[in-house]
Amino acid sequence: MAKKLLIGSILLATLLALNLSVPAQGLNKNQEKNLYLRLIRSSAWIVLPKPAAPGKFSFTEGSGWVVNVKRKLIVTNYHVVGENKDVQVFFPYYQNDVLLKARKPYVNLIVTGKGLPGKVIALDKVRDLAVIQLGLVPTWATTLPVAAQGVEPGDRVYNLGCPGGEESLWQWSGSTVLNVEKKRLRSKSEDDKILTIEARMIETDDTRTRRGQSGSLLVNTRGELVGIVESISHKEPQTTMAIERSEVLDFLESNKIKPQIGKKK
Repeated sequence: MAKKLLIGSILLATLLALNLSVPAQGLNKNQEKNLYLRLIRSSAWIVLPKPAAPGKFSFTEGSGWVVNVKRKLIVTNYHVVGENKDVQVFFPYYQNDVLLKARKPYVNLIVTGKGLPGKVIALDKVRDLAVIQLGLVPTWATTLPVAAQGVEPGDRVYNLGCPGGEESLWQWSGSTVLNVEKKRLRSKSEDDKILTIEARMIETDDTRTRRGQSGSLLVNTRGELVGIVESISHKEPQTTMAIERSEVLDFLESNKIKPQIGKKK
């Protein structure tokens, strides 16, 4: 045991001497499950039905999160909603107290127009952010707090979103922060317009992010928002880009939206 502790101490000292980040402790499986069950109450699937040929149905999609449950406000990416003013929003459904993850039942609800109607009330094309106002939200929905402090390289973070084209929604993944810095990116909107995004971004080693998870929450180990998933890189292996919390806070303040702030470390 003493030998293991000695090796660990030497490794830690070496990392610090080289000015390398020391990976933060992640959550165990049970803690991840509990965090998922808490965050699912703040997560949303955003849908925009599109014109289609007779007998066909088409839509674009993205993810979002509850920034203020009392005001019924959802935050997502600008490139998810584009210049559209009206969207449909879905919260998770439950059958016999079991979370319904399968995509098909939700798609059937889109066809019949049973999503919650939402109005886009604020946009920021440069930061790629948008706010949606709902008329009502589920009684069990909760506000997601924004972290009081940002993350650093080596920190463990978690994502909950709704990837497009897959058989299930409300998917979960954990990843490690690679860097946090100002970036200038090009992104494609749902109407295929090319956008230039300039914002402080978090890059993680998440290789599982897919189209449709844009706008989804990225949280720290305490379940506080540190970023919003924006895009994926074309690196090998793939990395994931998220808009950092400071950009989100500036956007919300400029639109007179007061978020809940998490506890300081």
